[in-house]
Amino acid sequence: MFPDFRKFKDDIHEKFMDKFQSYVNAKMPLMELGQHHIIHEGEHYYYHTLDGRQKDGTPREHDSGFEISRDRVPEMGLTEIQDVLEKAAAEMATNMSKHLFSVLDEDIQSTGNMVDANGKQFSPQLLLDAFEKIDLEFDENGEPHYPQLIVGPDLADYIKLNMKEWEKNEEFTKRLSEIILIKKEEWYDRESDRALVD
Repeated sequence: MFPDFRKFKDDIHEKFMDKFQSYVNAKMPLMELGQHHIIHEGEHYYYHTLDGRQKDGTPREHDSGFEISRDRVPEMGLTEIQDVLEKAAAEMATNMSKHLFSVLDEDIQSTGNMVDANGKQFSPQLLLDAFEKIDLEFDENGEPHYPQLIVGPDLADYIKLNMKEWEKNEEFTKRLSEIILIKKEEWYDRESDRALVD
């Protein structure tokens, strides 16, 4: 009887899974922005939103796969194995991203925080409309923590190209300052309420 090398196989499996997870994370940087909670068991979960609402859900399985025939394994080099893992990770990241954006879309619509461009090109006006819909956080010096925009690559390039020009526009900067002032007051109120509860 041949030895099983159980520990060796477990170590290899763990290393591959760590590598796979790092590939998924690289293809899905949005996941790094949020809080993560591991749910070890159960068919349902719930969480509380920042505005105090309770949201219930059912865990959803995301998977991807690949097959390697046993006789091919000895011929495969690390580069080929890495390619297989990266393709599976890309499939996993795509599935998870689609689900994440569908949940976000549902949440945004249910809270009324949606800004509809009605097919128009992204503009400074739309950006300001979006800022009006969200809560902003501020640091100890009263400076706002601006949210990260999640957009496609073409729109990201368009915003980068035009943002400096928008910031020179007096009407844009005036309205942005007014929104920031309102958001700071709202933030102070939230922080005061939190201090009273603590």
